Amino acid sequence: MKKNTFADLKANEKKARQDVIIDAAERVFAVKPFSKVSIRDIAREAGISHASIYRYFPDQQSLFVEAFLCFSPISSGTTSRERWKKSAKPMSPI
Repeated sequence: MKKNTFADLKANEKKARQDVIIDAAERVFAVKPFSKVSIRDIAREAGISHASIYRYFPDQQSLFVEAFLCFSPISSGTTSRERWKKSAKPMSPI
């Protein structure tokens, strides 16, 4: 049985924060075009300061790409990240 270390906890917390930001971005981009969305809109939706987003994503375009590539439109009770993880299949070697 693998022991959790503080480093593991820190990495898991960082990933969880990124997930919260990406989920918030997905919701905002679902209702507003890219040109009308600000980092402050996403931060407000995520419940964090706008400066905190830059600890995880260098700019709005990077965040948009991450949300676009990883998720589908919100349509069920589960988060889109959960649906994506369930449907993701490992890639076969070339």
